[in-house]
Formats: sequence, C-alpha cells, structure tokens
Amino acid sequence: MLDRDRMIAEVLERAKARVDRDDPAFVLVELNRLALEDAVNALAARVGTIVSQLETAGRTAGASVGRVAAAHAAEAFANAVRNIRKEGRGVQAETRATLLREAATPKRTAMAPRWIAFVLVTVIAASFGLGLGLGAGSRINAATHAGVLDRSCGSR
Repeated sequence: MLDRDRMIAEVLERAKARVDRDDPAFVLVELNRLALEDAVNALAARVGTIVSQLETAGRTAGASVGRVAAAHAAEAFANAVRNIRKEGRGVQAETRATLLREAATPKRTAMAPRWIAFVLVTVIAASFGLGLGLGAGSRINAATHAGVLDRSCGSR
C-alpha cells in the first residue's frame, strides 16, 4: 500500500507542486504498482522455470559426464592391461631366450679348477687315510702275533 502522505511531501519538495490525497495521479500510481507487481510475479515464475530447467540440465550433464568419464577410465584401464600383457610377453620371451642361452653355454671351464682341486684333495686324503690304515693294521698284526696287545681294550 502506498504511503500517500509521504508521496505528497516528496512531490511538494521536488516539484514544488501541490497534490491532494484524492488526486487522480494516485490512481495512476496504483495502476503502475499493480502492473509492476504482475511483471515481477511473471518474471519470478519464469526465473523459477529457468532454474528448474538448469538443475535438470545439470543433473543430466553430470550423469553424462560420469558416463563419459567411466567410459574413458574403462578404456584407459583396458589399454593399460593390454600394454602390461604385451610387455609381459616381451619380458617372458627375453627371459626364455636368456635362459636358453645360459643353458647352452658350457659351464665346465668355470667349474673345472674346483673339481680338479676337490678330486686331488680327496685322492690325497684317501691315500693318506689308506696309508695310515695299512700302517696301523700292520703294526696291530705284528703286535698281535707277538702277544703284546691286551685283548680287553684292543691297544698296547
């Protein structure tokens, strides 16, 4: 509702014109006010419709973006799996080739000095042990024939 007294005072101050409370100008002001209210209400309804449409479009776009992102992620994952498998086959082939090369390379030359040393030490130890055994056995036989050994303990 209009504050007519305030409006009358403002018109008098600004325009230096006198307006009464029943002046037909107030009817025009009320008509303008009603028209403005209708326009504001129509604009508010239109803005509400636009906001609803934007929200719907946003949800649809969000869902679309989600689907597109999921599709890109799935494609990237599938590419990564393919690359890993491809590289794995390459590493497997390289490993197999290396193992076959290593298996075909004779290793006797590297092990020969060790085997020769082992065989020599074994032969010397066996010969030494055999010599001790033969020597001890001949002394025992000689002592037994001489009757020197004590039968209960088996030594001199």
